[in-house]
Amino acid sequence: MIAGTCRGQSVYNFGNPSAEEQLYLELINRARANPAAEGARLAAITDPDVLSAYSQFGVNLAMMQGEFNLLPAVPPLAPNASLMSSARGHSGWMLVNATQAHDETNPANTPWVRMTTAGYSYSTAGENVYAYGKSVGFGHAGFEVDWGAGGTGGMQSGRGHRTNIHSVGFREIGVGVVLGTNGTVGPQLVTQDFGAQYSGPTFATGVAYYDLNGNNAYDIGEGIAGLTVTVSGAAYSCVTADGGGWAIPVPNTAATRTVTFSGPNVNQSMSIVIPASTNAKADLKLAYCAPAITSSASATMGTPHPLAFTAVGGATGYKWNRWNLASAVTESCDSIANITSATTGTYSVLSTTVRQEGTGSFHLEDSTGANQWLQLGSLYYGQASPVISFQSSVRYATTAEQFKVQVKEEGSGVWQDVFSQTGTNSLAEGSFNLRSAALGGMTGKAFRVRFLLNFGTGSFYSSSGDIVGWFFDAISFSGVLNLQNQVSQTLAGTNGSFTPDTGSYLMSVAPVISNLEFPASYQTLTAQAPSFLTWAADMEAAAGLAAGTIANQPQADADHDGRSNLIEYAFGTSPGLANDPAPRMPTPLLTATSRVLQYQRDTTLTDLIFSPQACSDLVNWKGVGETGAPAGFTDTVIATNGSIETHQAKIPLSTGGKFFMRVQVTRP
Repeated sequence: MIAGTCRGQSVYNFGNPSAEEQLYLELINRARANPAAEGARLAAITDPDVLSAYSQFGVNLAMMQGEFNLLPAVPPLAPNASLMSSARGHSGWMLVNATQAHDETNPANTPWVRMTTAGYSYSTAGENVYAYGKSVGFGHAGFEVDWGAGGTGGMQSGRGHRTNIHSVGFREIGVGVVLGTNGTVGPQLVTQDFGAQYSGPTFATGVAYYDLNGNNAYDIGEGIAGLTVTVSGAAYSCVTADGGGWAIPVPNTAATRTVTFSGPNVNQSMSIVIPASTNAKADLKLAYCAPAITSSASATMGTPHPLAFTAVGGATGYKWNRWNLASAVTESCDSIANITSATTGTYSVLSTTVRQEGTGSFHLEDSTGANQWLQLGSLYYGQASPVISFQSSVRYATTAEQFKVQVKEEGSGVWQDVFSQTGTNSLAEGSFNLRSAALGGMTGKAFRVRFLLNFGTGSFYSSSGDIVGWFFDAISFSGVLNLQNQVSQTLAGTNGSFTPDTGSYLMSVAPVISNLEFPASYQTLTAQAPSFLTWAADMEAAAGLAAGTIANQPQADADHDGRSNLIEYAFGTSPGLANDPAPRMPTPLLTATSRVLQYQRDTTLTDLIFSPQACSDLVNWKGVGETGAPAGFTDTVIATNGSIETHQAKIPLSTGGKFFMRVQVTRP
């Protein structure tokens, strides 16, 4: 027999692209794979910011689309750590200096110097920069369309940004996104550094993600970080980045290779066809299923309730939330105490002069050409057929202004329209009208609500006051609960425990993937006051006894300590531990004036009746107030601590004779 050793793969460092940076790369590689389809998408885009840029520069969409139809498909680009370092550094420099430029100053630093300094030895390189981005989609469209002055059809001469993106000479890219505003630059600044190395390595690359929105493409918030990726025949492995991306150098020979993704509850393989000396792309796209809560939906007050749920691939932990449930109350719109808002201009979101009822209403107006919103402070939960209703009055507004009610599942970043009304360039409504919107998409989900004035492309009224904008009042709900008293726990595994009080709880479990909370599963948990049967079942399970051993024999003495199972339940002792301490059991006392039997009663044990009794012959027991009971026989609560009442049953010494006393416990 020959003994051998296994040489482990080195881990390849391709950088750590963020979700925004990975989305830029995905859009670039999509466009490189099918330029004609990308041109069609850009021509049909509905993003109002992009449409505004098209209008501003007079982009000829037919010309643009025709140019894309002539571009050839080229292989995908792979992320590179050195290029990313160069790109991120330059985006940060543009933000600090409030400018858009390729060459840095003080000290002078060209793109080529920056890439070389970052450690990238290039045979060819290029750079795109944009300091005025609004989103990844907006920045990508700006580079691809290359809108601007100095060329033809509203596009820059030479289409240099587009040429870089579609160049067959580039194999790698570093995308650097920085968020922020300084003067006129921002809110998103992006640098794209393209290159090819002298050594000309070939790469397998791609992204691992959950297709949360079902659009068959990667989006921000969908990436799966922390998975180990291997490619058969490659000398390297890698770990998926924060945005889910990956890249590994592979041999330059043509081959069909196997890509394997492994990590927490993930073990997936696929084939990738890699032509000779040509990059290739393979994506791990998984269908998302929220963790299924498998533990009981009922619990016993005061008893630890175990939580169990199924694992989700790629999760490094789980967020467990619990809330108390209450009916959703009407928002009177008389105060801003329960709202947050983002507005521009000098107006107040609370109007006391225009209202449907009460002392005020909420008001959004657009006197600056910017979006305005107001969000309700409560967290809601949708039951069957949830609906929001409100009184609405749209005053003077232009057709560029849309008035929307939106909802967002808790843990998601996506707001969904449930109501929309467009301005009419005149006075749309001089009075309030009742509006309602179904919230069916939020059934079985926790969600937030906001009111949005969305400004698109066009004009707006620069004036302010009671005649302009949107007024809404008396916001109410049906089929909706309000979530209160949130308690959150971070779980490393797929189980947890807590001790509930009585009442109903909503619980959610969300996996944490790529340091983000992914969509949760929900369960309504009802915690009831303990009963003898639930208590007995818990005791049987804890002692490893067969079901019914205690529950079916309330008068038996399981631990042979002289206390029946029912008495153990009533006074807080264990049927499996003989002679355990029993502070709540009846205790005889003798005072200067009375014979006393003191005992404690747990008022949460609603399935029991506690009856102090007395007699003189151990035969004819009589309760307080019964005919034949000793004169002056009483039962009084002398102290209360939470649910525990301390009682004293008394017979005055002045009542002559000898008496026996006891507390009878029965089930109704």
